[in-house]
Amino acid sequence: MKATREITGIMQPLPSQHRPGKAQVLSGEFILASAIFLFVLTSIFLLWSTTTRNIAESEIMYEMDEVATNAIEKLIRTSGYPDDWESIPPIEIDNVSALGLATESRILDKEKVLKFLYIMSNTSSDNPCNLSSPETISNYECNKHFLGIGRYDFYLDITYLNGTIVNIKGKSCTTGLIPGNTEYMLTKRRNALLDGDIVKVTLTVFYD
Repeated sequence: MKATREITGIMQPLPSQHRPGKAQVLSGEFILASAIFLFVLTSIFLLWSTTTRNIAESEIMYEMDEVATNAIEKLIRTSGYPDDWESIPPIEIDNVSALGLATESRILDKEKVLKFLYIMSNTSSDNPCNLSSPETISNYECNKHFLGIGRYDFYLDITYLNGTIVNIKGKSCTTGLIPGNTEYMLTKRRNALLDGDIVKVTLTVFYD
């Protein structure tokens, strides 16, 4: 029963304190619920985006590992096809089916190495791509498909075990593109023999 007071002989109810209306309460609850929903939704989106990116990166690295392994193993273990592909003029390199640097598994041939260095160089003097293209195409861009590395670029060097670059007839055994600030990069190393010396063949595959 509400408290009352007497004013000029008439019984009147005491004024009650101000209370927020039902609409105000519901409005506050709606804002809070909306904020929580947006926070959860944003968190899910960020988590999904991160997970998707990680999966994509893992797939790229897996593919790079596979193509790099296949490429370096073929180079150091096979002689290529035909066996004397190194004697074919660079302008007729399309007659070659596969490249290999070895006479026997892990025993490298100097002439094959020299020809490989040349046809994968950044010069553009006598590759077949320039016969049909209005633009100048480097030996590297024309011939890197022989490695089977697809969209990736590569850099290869051959060193002695002390890290010194092998030199054959005045030519340093390095070729390909030097990787810069690339997003994805993977390196494979294999030992082999060259002129009776143990050398290290290093193949770096990368992707911008």
